[in-house]
Amino acid sequence: MKQEVLKAINGRHSVRAYLDRPVPEDVIKQVLMAALMAPSWGNNQPWEIAVVSGPALERIKKGFLKAVDEGQPLASDFTFPASWPEANQKRYFENGERMYLTLGIARDDQKAREEFGRRGCEFFGAPHVIFLFLDEGLSPWALHDLGLFCQTLMLAAHSMGLGTCPMASAIIYPDLVREALGLPSNKKLALGIPIGYPDQESKINQHRSTRISMDEAVRWYHE
Repeated sequence: MKQEVLKAINGRHSVRAYLDRPVPEDVIKQVLMAALMAPSWGNNQPWEIAVVSGPALERIKKGFLKAVDEGQPLASDFTFPASWPEANQKRYFENGERMYLTLGIARDDQKAREEFGRRGCEFFGAPHVIFLFLDEGLSPWALHDLGLFCQTLMLAAHSMGLGTCPMASAIIYPDLVREALGLPSNKKLALGIPIGYPDQESKINQHRSTRISMDEAVRWYHE
């Protein structure tokens, strides 16, 4: 069992192209049941989960594309940083450049880059998206709890042959999502995770992000 967990951790990666093939509901339920075992502060289990597909998902996709085409400002419920520390910013941009290199998109090909961004508004063609909400009355610690839930969900999905991708861009127009799902404004949209069967023939799914070394990430204190 130990090796199976490590295999899932090392094998999971973000999937950005999906087959047009719905995932059976009982399979998604198995993934969610595993994710619901995630720990949380005081066992408060703050996550509120919406599994969206079909016409409801199409409405959200169209709303996102329309907002982008009209140049509507981003309106996330959670503040995006105006800037990152230099090392983090460097990793972010390097990962983007490697992704475009995998796709064969040149640095100056703005049209192709914008088209790839539009695919993100369509959640990369995934047949289902799991939207995760937190009540506005919760403390910032709930985001930590939600992170544990998301990692558990993505590992469980990977173990069942499914792909996922945690998307910050899925929360840039939260009012559109709440409207499509009939949710009140006090339910804050924290993350969207497309889920489905990976398109193994797609170039983008050959992309793998890098990780910093243990020496760079960890400091050891013995005295």
